[in-house]
Amino acid sequence: MIASLAALLLIQGAQSHGSEVNELVQKFMSEHQVVGLSLAVVRDGKTIFSKGFGYKDLENKLSVDRNTRFRLASISKSVAATGLMQLVDAGSVDLDKDVRTYIPEWPDKGKLINLRMILGHRSGIRHYQSGKFGISYKEMSSSESIAMFKDDPLLFDPDTKYSYSTHAYTLVAAAIEKASGLTYPEYVNQRISQKIGAPSLQCETPTNSWPKDRSKHYAVLNGKLIADSKTENISWKYGGGGLESTADDLVKFGQAVMDAKLVSTRSRDAMWTDPEQDGYGLGWVVEKNRFSHSGSQQGARSYLIVYSQKKLVLAVLTNTGSNPIGTIANSVFNVFDKD
Repeated sequence: MIASLAALLLIQGAQSHGSEVNELVQKFMSEHQVVGLSLAVVRDGKTIFSKGFGYKDLENKLSVDRNTRFRLASISKSVAATGLMQLVDAGSVDLDKDVRTYIPEWPDKGKLINLRMILGHRSGIRHYQSGKFGISYKEMSSSESIAMFKDDPLLFDPDTKYSYSTHAYTLVAAAIEKASGLTYPEYVNQRISQKIGAPSLQCETPTNSWPKDRSKHYAVLNGKLIADSKTENISWKYGGGGLESTADDLVKFGQAVMDAKLVSTRSRDAMWTDPEQDGYGLGWVVEKNRFSHSGSQQGARSYLIVYSQKKLVLAVLTNTGSNPIGTIANSVFNVFDKD
Protein backbone atom coordinates (compact mmCIF):
# COMPACT_ATOMS: atom_id res chain seq x y z
CA MET A 1 0.00 0.00 0.00
CA ILE A 2 2.79 2.41 0.93
CA ALA A 3 4.72 1.54 -2.23
CA SER A 4 1.60 2.08 -4.36
CA LEU A 5 0.98 5.46 -2.73
CA ALA A 6 4.57 6.49 -3.37
CA ALA A 7 4.26 5.50 -7.03
CA LEU A 8 1.01 7.46 -7.34
CA LEU A 9 2.58 10.57 -5.83
CA LEU A 10 5.53 10.19 -8.20
CA ILE A 11 3.23 10.08 -11.24
CA GLN A 12 1.15 13.01 -10.01
CA GLY A 13 4.30 15.05 -9.43
CA ALA A 14 5.53 14.34 -12.94
CA GLN A 15 2.16 15.21 -14.45
CA SER A 16 2.09 18.50 -12.57
CA HIS A 17 5.39 19.45 -14.23
CA GLY A 18 4.23 18.59 -17.74
CA SER A 19 2.98 22.03 -18.75
CA GLU A 20 6.07 23.72 -17.30
CA VAL A 21 8.41 21.38 -19.20
CA ASN A 22 6.42 21.76 -22.42
CA GLU A 23 6.65 25.53 -22.18
CA LEU A 24 10.41 25.45 -21.52
CA VAL A 25 11.05 23.11 -24.44
CA GLN A 26 8.87 24.97 -26.92
CA LYS A 27 10.52 28.29 -26.01
CA PHE A 28 13.99 26.77 -26.37
CA MET A 29 13.20 25.22 -29.74
CA SER A 30 11.72 28.44 -31.06
CA GLU A 31 14.62 30.61 -29.90
CA HIS A 32 17.30 28.31 -31.35
CA GLN A 33 15.51 26.96 -34.45
CA VAL A 34 15.65 23.38 -33.17
CA VAL A 35 13.77 21.11 -35.57
CA GLY A 36 13.28 18.07 -33.35
CA LEU A 37 13.88 17.16 -29.70
CA SER A 38 13.29 14.15 -27.50
CA LEU A 39 13.26 14.26 -23.72
CA ALA A 40 13.07 11.46 -21.15
CA VAL A 41 13.25 11.58 -17.36
CA VAL A 42 13.46 8.63 -14.97
CA ARG A 43 13.30 8.65 -11.19
CA ASP A 44 13.87 5.53 -9.08
CA GLY A 45 13.85 3.47 -12.26
CA LYS A 46 10.42 4.70 -13.34
CA THR A 47 9.79 6.89 -16.38
CA ILE A 48 8.13 10.08 -15.18
CA PHE A 49 8.36 12.05 -18.42
CA SER A 50 8.98 11.06 -22.03
CA LYS A 51 7.97 13.06 -25.06
CA GLY A 52 9.05 13.99 -28.56
CA PHE A 53 8.80 17.56 -29.86
CA GLY A 54 8.96 18.92 -33.38
CA TYR A 55 10.04 16.96 -36.45
CA LYS A 56 12.47 14.16 -37.20
CA ASP A 57 11.93 14.97 -40.89
CA LEU A 58 10.89 18.57 -41.41
CA GLU A 59 10.52 18.31 -45.19
CA ASN A 60 7.97 15.49 -44.92
CA LYS A 61 6.42 16.73 -41.66
CA LEU A 62 7.24 13.52 -39.75
CA SER A 63 7.06 14.15 -36.01
CA VAL A 64 9.55 13.07 -33.37
CA ASP A 65 8.18 10.26 -31.21
CA ARG A 66 9.57 8.01 -28.49
CA ASN A 67 11.05 5.66 -31.12
CA THR A 68 13.08 8.37 -32.86
CA ARG A 69 16.84 7.79 -32.78
CA PHE A 70 19.26 10.70 -32.51
CA ARG A 71 23.03 10.91 -32.63
CA LEU A 72 24.55 10.86 -29.15
CA ALA A 73 27.79 12.57 -30.20
CA SER A 74 30.19 12.68 -27.23
CA ILE A 75 27.84 10.93 -24.82
CA SER A 76 29.31 7.96 -26.69
CA LYS A 77 32.39 8.43 -24.51
CA SER A 78 30.42 7.50 -21.39
CA VAL A 79 29.24 4.34 -23.12
CA ALA A 80 32.77 3.47 -24.25
CA ALA A 81 34.14 4.03 -20.75
CA THR A 82 31.44 1.77 -19.32
CA GLY A 83 32.26 -0.93 -21.87
CA LEU A 84 35.94 -0.79 -21.00
CA MET A 85 35.22 -0.94 -17.28
CA GLN A 86 33.21 -4.12 -17.86
CA LEU A 87 36.43 -5.66 -19.18
CA VAL A 88 38.31 -4.32 -16.16
CA ASP A 89 35.76 -6.07 -13.95
CA ALA A 90 36.32 -9.27 -15.94
CA GLY A 91 40.11 -9.04 -15.50
CA SER A 92 40.66 -8.67 -19.25
CA VAL A 93 41.95 -5.09 -19.11
CA ASP A 94 44.29 -3.26 -16.75
CA LEU A 95 43.83 0.51 -16.98
CA ASP A 96 47.38 1.16 -15.80
CA LYS A 97 49.24 -0.93 -18.35
CA ASP A 98 50.81 0.71 -21.39
CA VAL A 99 48.11 1.14 -24.03
CA ARG A 100 50.41 -0.66 -26.49
CA THR A 101 49.65 -3.85 -24.55
CA TYR A 102 46.23 -3.79 -26.20
CA ILE A 103 46.98 -1.73 -29.33
CA PRO A 104 50.44 -2.71 -30.62
CA GLU A 105 50.10 -0.48 -33.70
CA TRP A 106 50.13 2.59 -31.45
CA PRO A 107 53.65 4.05 -31.76
CA ASP A 108 56.03 4.40 -28.84
CA LYS A 109 55.81 8.04 -27.80
CA GLY A 110 58.69 7.76 -25.34
CA LYS A 111 56.29 8.23 -22.42
CA LEU A 112 53.84 5.85 -20.76
CA ILE A 113 50.27 6.31 -21.96
CA ASN A 114 47.67 4.08 -20.37
CA LEU A 115 43.91 3.69 -20.67
CA ARG A 116 43.26 5.47 -17.38
CA MET A 117 44.89 8.61 -18.80
CA ILE A 118 42.95 8.24 -22.04
CA LEU A 119 39.59 7.86 -20.28
CA GLY A 120 40.31 10.99 -18.23
CA HIS A 121 41.58 13.07 -21.19
CA ARG A 122 45.06 13.26 -19.70
CA SER A 123 46.99 11.35 -22.39
CA GLY A 124 48.28 14.29 -24.44
CA ILE A 125 46.67 12.88 -27.59
CA ARG A 126 45.24 15.70 -29.65
CA HIS A 127 41.61 16.51 -30.32
CA TYR A 128 40.52 17.94 -33.69
CA GLN A 129 42.79 20.54 -35.23
CA SER A 130 42.73 22.86 -38.19
CA GLY A 131 43.37 20.97 -41.41
CA LYS A 132 43.05 17.61 -39.65
CA PHE A 133 39.45 17.55 -38.46
CA GLY A 134 38.90 14.00 -39.64
CA ILE A 135 35.58 14.03 -41.49
CA SER A 136 35.01 10.81 -43.43
CA TYR A 137 32.30 9.50 -45.71
CA LYS A 138 33.50 5.92 -45.78
CA GLU A 139 33.45 3.02 -43.32
CA MET A 140 36.67 2.85 -41.31
CA SER A 141 38.12 0.19 -39.02
CA SER A 142 39.71 1.03 -35.68
CA SER A 143 43.17 0.64 -37.21
CA GLU A 144 42.32 3.00 -40.06
CA SER A 145 40.88 5.49 -37.59
CA ILE A 146 43.97 5.36 -35.37
CA ALA A 147 46.14 6.03 -38.42
CA MET A 148 44.51 9.45 -38.72
CA PHE A 149 46.37 10.77 -35.65
CA LYS A 150 48.86 8.20 -34.36
CA ASP A 151 51.93 9.92 -35.85
CA ASP A 152 51.08 13.37 -34.53
CA PRO A 153 53.11 14.62 -31.55
CA LEU A 154 51.63 14.63 -28.08
CA LEU A 155 50.35 17.98 -26.82
CA PHE A 156 52.08 17.52 -23.44
CA ASP A 157 53.65 14.84 -21.27
CA PRO A 158 50.99 12.28 -20.37
CA ASP A 159 49.17 12.69 -17.06
CA THR A 160 50.35 16.25 -16.50
CA LYS A 161 47.18 18.10 -17.55
CA TYR A 162 43.66 17.76 -18.95
CA SER A 163 42.92 18.18 -22.65
CA TYR A 164 39.72 16.83 -24.21
CA SER A 165 40.22 14.39 -27.09
CA THR A 166 37.70 12.48 -29.19
CA HIS A 167 40.54 10.82 -31.11
CA ALA A 168 41.90 9.32 -27.89
CA TYR A 169 38.64 7.42 -27.41
CA THR A 170 39.28 5.59 -30.66
CA LEU A 171 41.94 3.78 -28.64
CA VAL A 172 39.31 2.87 -26.06
CA ALA A 173 37.17 1.25 -28.77
CA ALA A 174 40.21 -0.55 -30.18
CA ALA A 175 41.19 -1.87 -26.74
CA ILE A 176 37.65 -3.17 -26.23
CA GLU A 177 37.86 -5.01 -29.55
CA LYS A 178 41.24 -6.51 -28.70
CA ALA A 179 40.23 -7.65 -25.20
CA SER A 180 36.77 -8.96 -26.13
CA GLY A 181 37.32 -10.45 -29.58
CA LEU A 182 34.25 -8.57 -30.82
CA THR A 183 33.98 -5.61 -33.16
CA TYR A 184 33.05 -2.44 -31.31
CA PRO A 185 29.49 -2.34 -32.73
CA GLU A 186 29.05 -6.01 -31.70
CA TYR A 187 30.32 -5.25 -28.21
CA VAL A 188 27.97 -2.33 -27.67
CA ASN A 189 25.03 -4.41 -28.89
CA GLN A 190 25.78 -7.61 -26.98
CA ARG A 191 27.34 -6.37 -23.74
CA ILE A 192 25.44 -3.13 -23.19
CA SER A 193 22.26 -2.67 -25.25
CA GLN A 194 20.92 -6.21 -24.99
CA LYS A 195 21.84 -6.44 -21.32
CA ILE A 196 19.65 -3.48 -20.33
CA GLY A 197 16.89 -3.81 -22.93
CA ALA A 198 17.88 -0.70 -24.87
CA PRO A 199 17.87 -1.87 -28.51
CA SER A 200 18.23 1.56 -30.10
CA LEU A 201 21.53 2.24 -28.29
CA GLN A 202 23.87 1.24 -31.11
CA CYS A 203 26.76 2.38 -33.26
CA GLU A 204 25.37 4.42 -36.12
CA THR A 205 25.81 2.36 -39.27
CA PRO A 206 25.17 3.73 -42.76
CA THR A 207 22.36 2.19 -44.81
CA ASN A 208 21.22 2.39 -48.41
CA SER A 209 17.92 3.94 -47.36
CA TRP A 210 17.33 6.23 -44.39
CA PRO A 211 15.88 4.25 -41.45
CA LYS A 212 12.37 5.46 -40.64
CA ASP A 213 13.16 5.85 -36.93
CA ARG A 214 16.44 7.78 -37.40
CA SER A 215 16.11 11.55 -37.30
CA LYS A 216 17.46 13.58 -40.18
CA HIS A 217 20.16 16.17 -39.48
CA TYR A 218 19.84 19.94 -39.47
CA ALA A 219 22.03 22.95 -38.83
CA VAL A 220 21.72 26.69 -38.37
CA LEU A 221 24.13 28.60 -40.60
CA ASN A 222 24.33 32.38 -40.35
CA GLY A 223 20.96 32.39 -38.66
CA LYS A 224 19.30 30.26 -41.35
CA LEU A 225 18.05 26.73 -40.80
CA ILE A 226 19.34 24.20 -43.34
CA ALA A 227 19.07 20.45 -43.82
CA ASP A 228 22.44 18.71 -43.96
CA SER A 229 22.62 17.30 -47.47
CA LYS A 230 25.48 14.86 -46.93
CA THR A 231 25.73 12.72 -43.81
CA GLU A 232 29.18 11.92 -42.47
CA ASN A 233 30.07 8.28 -41.79
CA ILE A 234 31.11 8.39 -38.12
CA SER A 235 32.64 4.92 -37.86
CA TRP A 236 36.05 6.61 -37.46
CA LYS A 237 34.97 7.86 -34.03
CA TYR A 238 32.71 5.10 -32.74
CA GLY A 239 34.32 5.27 -29.28
CA GLY A 240 34.26 9.05 -28.95
CA GLY A 241 31.12 10.03 -30.84
CA GLY A 242 29.62 7.29 -32.97
CA LEU A 243 26.47 6.09 -31.21
CA GLU A 244 22.77 6.78 -31.60
CA SER A 245 19.77 6.11 -29.35
CA THR A 246 16.29 7.12 -28.36
CA ALA A 247 15.99 9.27 -25.26
CA ASP A 248 14.14 6.43 -23.49
CA ASP A 249 16.97 3.98 -24.08
CA LEU A 250 19.62 6.52 -23.12
CA VAL A 251 18.06 7.05 -19.68
CA LYS A 252 17.99 3.24 -19.31
CA PHE A 253 21.74 3.32 -19.82
CA GLY A 254 22.20 6.05 -17.22
CA GLN A 255 20.00 4.18 -14.77
CA ALA A 256 21.87 0.90 -15.34
CA VAL A 257 25.23 2.56 -14.64
CA MET A 258 23.86 4.18 -11.48
CA ASP A 259 22.42 0.86 -10.30
CA ALA A 260 25.71 -0.96 -11.06
CA LYS A 261 23.95 -3.31 -13.48
CA LEU A 262 26.54 -2.84 -16.24
CA VAL A 263 29.68 -2.54 -14.12
CA SER A 264 30.60 -3.21 -10.52
CA THR A 265 30.07 -0.51 -7.91
CA ARG A 266 33.85 -0.20 -7.75
CA SER A 267 34.12 0.49 -11.48
CA ARG A 268 31.13 2.84 -11.44
CA ASP A 269 32.68 4.80 -8.59
CA ALA A 270 35.99 4.95 -10.45
CA MET A 271 34.23 6.48 -13.46
CA TRP A 272 32.44 8.92 -11.17
CA THR A 273 35.50 10.07 -9.21
CA ASP A 274 37.52 13.16 -10.10
CA PRO A 275 40.93 12.63 -8.45
CA GLU A 276 42.61 15.43 -10.39
CA GLN A 277 39.84 17.95 -9.64
CA ASP A 278 39.57 18.89 -13.31
CA GLY A 279 35.85 18.18 -13.54
CA TYR A 280 36.20 14.85 -15.36
CA GLY A 281 36.35 11.29 -14.11
CA LEU A 282 36.65 8.32 -16.49
CA GLY A 283 34.30 9.06 -19.37
CA TRP A 284 31.98 11.24 -17.30
CA VAL A 285 31.79 14.87 -16.20
CA VAL A 286 31.80 14.83 -12.38
CA GLU A 287 30.04 17.38 -10.14
CA LYS A 288 29.44 16.07 -6.59
CA ASN A 289 26.46 13.68 -6.89
CA ARG A 290 25.77 14.61 -10.49
CA PHE A 291 27.40 12.78 -13.41
CA SER A 292 26.84 13.84 -16.99
CA HIS A 293 28.05 14.22 -20.55
CA SER A 294 27.06 16.41 -23.44
CA GLY A 295 27.62 15.98 -27.15
CA SER A 296 27.86 18.05 -30.32
CA GLN A 297 28.32 16.93 -33.93
CA GLN A 298 26.69 17.15 -37.34
CA GLY A 299 22.92 17.11 -36.83
CA ALA A 300 23.05 16.64 -33.07
CA ARG A 301 23.29 18.26 -29.68
CA SER A 302 22.78 15.90 -26.75
CA TYR A 303 22.86 15.80 -22.94
CA LEU A 304 22.69 13.06 -20.31
CA ILE A 305 22.48 13.72 -16.56
CA VAL A 306 22.57 11.13 -13.77
CA TYR A 307 21.87 12.57 -10.33
CA SER A 308 22.54 9.83 -7.83
CA GLN A 309 21.33 11.72 -4.74
CA LYS A 310 17.74 11.72 -5.99
CA LYS A 311 17.96 8.71 -8.33
CA LEU A 312 17.14 11.01 -11.24
CA VAL A 313 18.23 10.44 -14.85
CA LEU A 314 17.52 12.86 -17.71
CA ALA A 315 18.30 12.72 -21.43
CA VAL A 316 17.74 15.43 -24.03
CA LEU A 317 18.48 14.72 -27.69
CA THR A 318 18.13 17.10 -30.64
CA ASN A 319 18.67 16.84 -34.38
CA THR A 320 19.93 20.41 -34.88
CA GLY A 321 23.52 21.49 -34.39
CA SER A 322 24.76 24.65 -32.68
CA ASN A 323 22.12 24.98 -29.97
CA PRO A 324 22.99 25.49 -26.27
CA ILE A 325 21.69 22.06 -25.22
CA GLY A 326 22.90 22.50 -21.65
CA THR A 327 20.41 25.35 -21.19
CA ILE A 328 17.33 23.21 -21.71
CA ALA A 329 18.83 20.12 -20.05
CA ASN A 330 19.56 22.03 -16.87
CA SER A 331 16.27 23.93 -16.95
CA VAL A 332 14.26 20.71 -17.14
CA PHE A 333 16.52 19.03 -14.59
CA ASN A 334 15.83 21.85 -12.14
CA VAL A 335 12.09 21.36 -12.57
CA PHE A 336 12.26 17.73 -11.47
CA ASP A 337 14.99 18.32 -8.91
CA LYS A 338 12.54 20.39 -6.87
CA ASP A 339 10.53 17.27 -5.93
